[in-house]
Amino acid sequence: MSTKTKVPETSTLRHEAYSCICLDCGHSWEQEYDVRRYVDGRGVTRVRCTGGDGEAVRSPVTRPYCPACESTVLRVLPAGTATSMARVLLGPPRQGRPGLLRRLLG
Repeated sequence: MSTKTKVPETSTLRHEAYSCICLDCGHSWEQEYDVRRYVDGRGVTRVRCTGGDGEAVRSPVTRPYCPACESTVLRVLPAGTATSMARVLLGPPRQGRPGLLRRLLG
């Protein structure tokens, strides 16, 4: 079943990238999206996110989930920050201290 749908021509397209960190399992990743905003036949503004293959994907902002453990407890950050933030939040002990998140969840 294809998830491709016809999008009205009166739409705007932006290329966006986000970094994500799962606060349950610690998985971090970055993904790029094409985000199309358009007004449907009823006058409602809609947003459609697609991956590199043109298939619809879940929005990282409104419906985030971890591809490793399917958790929805994530932090969505600007592109290029997931790895450094994962080290801060989940990182290995530095000078005998665990990362911030592990200290908080202790």
